[in-house]
Amino acid sequence: FAMERKKRLRAEGEVSAARKIQKSLLPRTFTTLPGLELYGKLLPATEASGDYFDFVVPMPAIGESTVGIVVGDVTGHGLGPAMLMVLTHGCIRSLALVESDLSQILRQTNEVIIRTRNQLLITLFLGYVDSTSGRLIYASAGHPSWHLSEAGDKPLETTGVPLGLESSQWEIRSTEPLSSGDILLICTDGILEARNQNGDMIGAEKILELVRKHREESPEQIVERVQSCVAEHTESVTRKDDMTIVIVKVVD
Repeated sequence: FAMERKKRLRAEGEVSAARKIQKSLLPRTFTTLPGLELYGKLLPATEASGDYFDFVVPMPAIGESTVGIVVGDVTGHGLGPAMLMVLTHGCIRSLALVESDLSQILRQTNEVIIRTRNQLLITLFLGYVDSTSGRLIYASAGHPSWHLSEAGDKPLETTGVPLGLESSQWEIRSTEPLSSGDILLICTDGILEARNQNGDMIGAEKILELVRKHREESPEQIVERVQSCVAEHTESVTRKDDMTIVIVKVVD
């Protein structure tokens, strides 16, 4: 009994340490450039999370007028996915210092992930808003995201498969210039697939409808409304997946 308790305490200590490392890597402030507001939030299902988000201001190898946006989701949750996400965070941050090609950042990060031989996959959105051109340039490794505007709401198409698969490539896409009031929504499937007691998923449309309804509010207020909506939908159901949501809004 004493041996089992010692093992359990050691495991709990490892998970707690992993959580502290992860928490230290999340943005503490939401510094941005004039004309943009942004906010993100991560709610782990367990103490250690397979989700993460990051804002890189500016993207060092691209230019001072850029705001980098990263949102990732490792399959599963717990210590293993958490450590892989820490590795992914480090790779992208390091490569962003010297590499301006988003597809190359993903390719080189993918090579590192494959060498870990853990057989986990990562969906990941990597992009930046260029305040000079007003465009979003991005590459998406199978990750859900949307562009909401007065003209309508468009999903930002994935441009390649999740990280963790060999011989993968990712295309780079660019939006039309963003206008005041436009919103970028990037979240993980823990938000979209949150289920109630009957097993019904909340779904993307309900989240999009909520964001549209409150588009005049700040990114932080919108994120909090989404969180409350998901909590109301799931009620007392135990959260089974990590949840992350990022909102970027163009302002005058």
